[in-house]
Amino acid sequence: MKISRVSRKYAAAYFELIRKQENPREALVELQSVSTLIEGEAELHRLLTHPQLSPPEKVQLVQKLLEKHVSEHALRLLTMLARNNLLAALPGICVLLEQHVLQMIGVQRAVITTAVPLDDGEKEHIRERLRNMTGKEIEMESRVDKGLIAGLTIQVGDKFIDGSVRLQLERVRAEPKSARVG
Repeated sequence: MKISRVSRKYAAAYFELIRKQENPREALVELQSVSTLIEGEAELHRLLTHPQLSPPEKVQLVQKLLEKHVSEHALRLLTMLARNNLLAALPGICVLLEQHVLQMIGVQRAVITTAVPLDDGEKEHIRERLRNMTGKEIEMESRVDKGLIAGLTIQVGDKFIDGSVRLQLERVRAEPKSARVG
């Protein structure tokens, strides 16, 4: 996902607002839930991002749908985005906000991709190794990609570790034939 300057601006401002709260992670989850709702409901997404629906109409729709279901801070942000025709920036805002909040609470997000599902013991072993490597608590997401053949890939922040058989096979294929033994 490409993150716009607008998303960066609103994410930074909203983070400054929620970081003073007792539980900024709750504020993050609340905003992520709204973003997921809007993205998941095709008709709602179409309405809220449609250029012919005026900003006041979008604000009214956001308020009517959400005022009893979200915090005052979240509602203010969402109505401001609606007023400025920027609701399409909400997913990017959530991505950046999550980075800010996790950094603040000392948690590092990791995505582990394997060819077969990991059992709980394997997940805990990987989590412990990553915790030792980063010095932070690890929030792990596990994915399966049968195209890996075997091994795993790990995305931790901006670091990517590729220990997959697929990568090893690609390296062998890329070697000049004269360099291969046998």
